[in-house]
Amino acid sequence: MLAPERASRLEAVAGWSWDPFGAAWEDGFERLSLYLDREGRPPVGSFRTHDGYRLGSWVTVQRHKRSTIRPERASRLEALAGWSWEVPDDRWECGFEQLRRHVAAGGDARPPARFVTDTGFQLEKWVKRQRAGRVSMSAERASRLESLPGWVWSANDASWEEGFAALQSFAEQYGHASPNHREVVGGIPLGRWVIWQRTQRAQLCAERSGRLEALSGWRWNSWDTAWERGFTELNSQVLSGGTAALPALFTTDAGFRLGGWVREQRSRRNALGPDRIARLEALPGWTWYAGRQSEKPRKE
Repeated sequence: MLAPERASRLEAVAGWSWDPFGAAWEDGFERLSLYLDREGRPPVGSFRTHDGYRLGSWVTVQRHKRSTIRPERASRLEALAGWSWEVPDDRWECGFEQLRRHVAAGGDARPPARFVTDTGFQLEKWVKRQRAGRVSMSAERASRLESLPGWVWSANDASWEEGFAALQSFAEQYGHASPNHREVVGGIPLGRWVIWQRTQRAQLCAERSGRLEALSGWRWNSWDTAWERGFTELNSQVLSGGTAALPALFTTDAGFRLGGWVREQRSRRNALGPDRIARLEALPGWTWYAGRQSEKPRKE
């Protein structure tokens, strides 16, 4: 029998346990408790913690030993919010975990075509399979997918959301939502996308129409678009150190006849709305009279 003095010295050592198997179980339980607090459900079988602990394997062992596990331990597991004795479909859980991590890293639940994670997982293909299997999918899984930012069930919905996100970014940068018909943003032909939305206005749902109309400078009318382009060109000219008082033949580097556009606005002053008049007059150097810097022509 071990002397009390030696027993005390052993017990004073950090991490010492008279029951190493019990200590190992407690370690796994504590890790699981922390994981459930954070994630709300047990990890998949292949999951490892940041320090390499095989928590997924530990959970799998507890489930397989359900009939022989101590009642006290079973009760403690069942008391954890999110615990389940049911063995999940690890392949689905693995895919969902990959998608969740992609979202957490700054992406969204609409990975681009042929997207593969750093671990080699074909995430975009997995997302496609989930969309295709929506009818037979459990409500619980569908709900989990829908909780992820950017998730959509239709590839067409995904395409529309990508176009809208590009237009939103454009509007934030330029102050209007009327890009040139050749405009491309992030590989998306944004100009053509906008033209299509206008063409399909009658078929767009109220929710999408409302989101478009909420964007600064959105116009359903292509004539409004032409005006917005001219104003954007003029504003860019001013921001680059120029002036809004341009000669009639002035042309931008891109070939836009900005001087002619300015002349047209002056000639159509009485037909312009108050908003457009105010926007033009807010530009440094703007004048309604060609060759004059003052607001009114000098009287003879």
